[in-house]
Amino acid sequence: MLFGSFALTWCGARVFDRKSPEPALALVGVAVWLLACRLQTFTTEVELRVLVGSGIVTTYTWAKAYEFWCGRDEALVSRWPAIFMLFAHGALFLLRTSLGAVADVTPGNSLAMSGWLELLSLEALLFTISIAFILLAMAKERTEYRHRAAARTDSLTGIANRRGFLEQTAVSRRSAAKTQPAAVLLFDLDHFKSINDQYGHAVGDRTLQIFADIAKAHIGEAGSVGRR
Repeated sequence: MLFGSFALTWCGARVFDRKSPEPALALVGVAVWLLACRLQTFTTEVELRVLVGSGIVTTYTWAKAYEFWCGRDEALVSRWPAIFMLFAHGALFLLRTSLGAVADVTPGNSLAMSGWLELLSLEALLFTISIAFILLAMAKERTEYRHRAAARTDSLTGIANRRGFLEQTAVSRRSAAKTQPAAVLLFDLDHFKSINDQYGHAVGDRTLQIFADIAKAHIGEAGSVGRR
């Protein structure tokens, strides 16, 4: 049940970053556990079962952190706390397992009564609460990010509109050296109104889209393309 919950959350991390879930990979942890249960030593050694289970959970936890890391193309500030907490939780989960494996959990055992295991268990509880708030903040921040991006993008051609173009050029001017020259090139499509009148707006809109694609391909990262 525990492996299934971590596998589902890993699939949720992939869906959050617009990737298709992988049901086969989500079942790998369950398959590893079932195969290990066929070994005689695995069924008799409690420490071995704890280590294998912890390894599976840590793998899914770090896989979630990796999925969030791969989606860095969206500038979400709350993404970094999520990556850090997932990685740290996986590392502390292995640490807790190591302590539990070497500790003889008896009332007189000093390691078991030292407070480390209680501290790590408290960390797991705080992680469960905090990661829920961080993921909620990520979803809210993504919605705001998409609204801001839509306000700066021309819906027809996909390039920057007037507002987006001015913002991009302002950032470029601040980041570039003062002595670096800059140029502005304006294009006015000839007979564009006659194309709309003769063939309809669908053909005219397609003309603008083709022109925008060609302009973006030629300018690339060296400059900014916008539609007035």
